[in-house]
Amino acid sequence: MLEGIALAFYELPLGFIEGHNLPARVHGRGGERELRFVWSDFPRVLPVWLPEGRLVLAAWGNRRDESHTLPVTRWASLPSWEQGRWARYNPTLVDVPATLVADGRPELPVWVSVRQGLQALLARDEMGRPRVFPLCEPSSYYFRIMTRSVWMPVFIGERF
Repeated sequence: MLEGIALAFYELPLGFIEGHNLPARVHGRGGERELRFVWSDFPRVLPVWLPEGRLVLAAWGNRRDESHTLPVTRWASLPSWEQGRWARYNPTLVDVPATLVADGRPELPVWVSVRQGLQALLARDEMGRPRVFPLCEPSSYYFRIMTRSVWMPVFIGERF
């Protein structure tokens, strides 16, 4: 399952990076800098483009000891979204920018290149704080062979 995303350093404004104390998430890959947002990190956050065009950091998913009004999960299945099972949480469809996604086993994820990012649902907890749940769908044959994952993120503008 989705373990994290990486975003090229130049994709985010420097003020955003510094304002959210993101320099600790900077890593190098092939001589280029990237920001990594991984499920096992603390705090668990993802960058999100809101529909009005504003970039924010939102808490990623919901663990048992967090919100009591949102489902305990790190992602939302596309079929459950399409069937209206998320309607009671009044979510908004948002984009998560990414240049890579990490999937597969948590101890050894496979990093997969992405063009535009992935889609997610943004819901607010009982305190009004935004929480993001990446949308996932059953893996394509190619993605399943590559990552050994039965679910894959819903990518923006591409299909594996």
